[in-house]
Amino acid sequence: MLNSSDQKIKQNLLLEIVIFLLLQISIFVIFIIVNFSLQGFEDNLFPFFIVFGLFVFSVLYLLARLYFFWKKPSHSKHFIFRLLHRNSIMCIMLFFWFIYINLFYAWLIKTPNVTVKLCGSVTLGEKFAPHFIEAIASDNGANKIKKSDNKDKNNITIDANFPNTKDKKDNPFQGLVRFIVDYGGTKDGIEKLKQNKCDIALASEDVDTSVNNFDNVNLGRDAIAIIINDNNETPNNFQSQQIKSILENKQYNNEQWQVFCRENSGTTDTIINKLNLEETSFYKNCNKVTANKQMWDKVTNTNWDKVTNTNKDSKPSIGYLSYSFLVDKPDSDRKKYLTTIDNEKTVNLLSNYFKDKDKDTDNLDDIYFINNKYKVNRKLSFYTQKNSNSTQLKDIVNSLKEETKILGQNILKSEGFVSVSLDGISVSLDGITANQNPKDKKDKHYTRETMKKIYKIIRQRGKPIYTQNFLENYTTIDNQEDLQKWLSTQNNNTEFVLIGHASPLGSPRYNLGLSLQRTEYIESILLNKDYKNVKLYAFGNEYNSEETKGPRVEIYDLKEIDKIYKEINSATNQ
Repeated sequence: MLNSSDQKIKQNLLLEIVIFLLLQISIFVIFIIVNFSLQGFEDNLFPFFIVFGLFVFSVLYLLARLYFFWKKPSHSKHFIFRLLHRNSIMCIMLFFWFIYINLFYAWLIKTPNVTVKLCGSVTLGEKFAPHFIEAIASDNGANKIKKSDNKDKNNITIDANFPNTKDKKDNPFQGLVRFIVDYGGTKDGIEKLKQNKCDIALASEDVDTSVNNFDNVNLGRDAIAIIINDNNETPNNFQSQQIKSILENKQYNNEQWQVFCRENSGTTDTIINKLNLEETSFYKNCNKVTANKQMWDKVTNTNWDKVTNTNKDSKPSIGYLSYSFLVDKPDSDRKKYLTTIDNEKTVNLLSNYFKDKDKDTDNLDDIYFINNKYKVNRKLSFYTQKNSNSTQLKDIVNSLKEETKILGQNILKSEGFVSVSLDGISVSLDGITANQNPKDKKDKHYTRETMKKIYKIIRQRGKPIYTQNFLENYTTIDNQEDLQKWLSTQNNNTEFVLIGHASPLGSPRYNLGLSLQRTEYIESILLNKDYKNVKLYAFGNEYNSEETKGPRVEIYDLKEIDKIYKEINSATNQ
């Protein structure tokens, strides 16, 4: 039996162990809360270093105490026991150990000053976001940029080291800034943005900003290519109804197809919406893939027997992906696998835009645009919360949004997307003009130069019959109440002319694209109200004054426009 002295030693030992464990748990909980509130578990492993070190230390301490207590309780003045038998000394030792771990951690794994999280679209996450971030980091003086790609987790991390300067308010890029691009699909990105788990959601489809109170930045558009492998060396041409039947796993020409699809994808949502697919039938028998590259590999690597010229699996294959993914593909591959829908090509190439491996030329500055009749295309956007907790984080996010106007547009174009500055813009002999309203082909549509002459006169005579203002970078409005109220007072037979404008911020081409998209948005509202004849013009930031400035769409009566045109013609003929 233990004597009273040994019993007292045992009690002291247990008391020290309990206090030690409570300290360990308290420190762990505090650092978990602090680190999670600042950056999140996945970005900073410091709390786990702490708890692991404390655990190892406590186990060794406990074993040493128990060993000497078990062997010779009466000789408990061994140096370990003597050093640690007082709780105060134990706490001091723990404090110095804690400082040591901090220094070691700071040396081993440098904690970023701020972490910026981008999440969402696979198309933008794979193709656009990494190059965009690297370009911004380089432009802002980063002396070291390190990129790591974890394809198994659909995750890219970019660490950019910036020199520390005094003007932190003017320059948010200070110290180590970590960018994390998590491309799990548009729906995943929007959901994470709702939960404040990311700072920028990458979207490759339209999102209702009024429901979630998000800020929106228009990037451009993307065409979705339908790719088919039926061993046909000539380009395929399908009607959209035929594509619909195949994707819904219905037989076409008595053939059963291998259909490949992606879940939780903005690309898939666009396919379903544009082709009116029956979603259940589509998903039921399709083979799931996770990314554009995998989609391409699965469709194009169908097992064909070169001798018999037949498919060993007895099934032709079909899939879909962002047209931008074809940038690096040889022209022969694009011709072989790319499908024409309803006799319309995916894009009209006005010159040799894409990298053609069969040629030496590689001019990425030439203009191209989406064919308006091509059925399957979608919008590309950034979405952000309207508020951010961290000042530095907020400033960096705002910088990223601002850089989309020029730098972002150039990168989008080089990656094979349609930039805002070119979206919906066609080329004619008199320069860049807004595309004619497809529902109004028979009516006369004034050239842009003629419309400029008319506009100068009409501005001098008075205001438009209605002006709809937009927020900077926005192409939609959250509140349509005033516009709807005004429309309720108008005659449905009135023929409207919409003229879009932008603020001076950004390049002229970027602003031209934005102003056109604003007119298209207002046009969609008018068409829903049965105003059948609507004409669109885009002037970008050409006409801004103190009285009339900023992002807006001006609405005029076509009769007034025609009247001024006749006056100009009459004066010219005299």
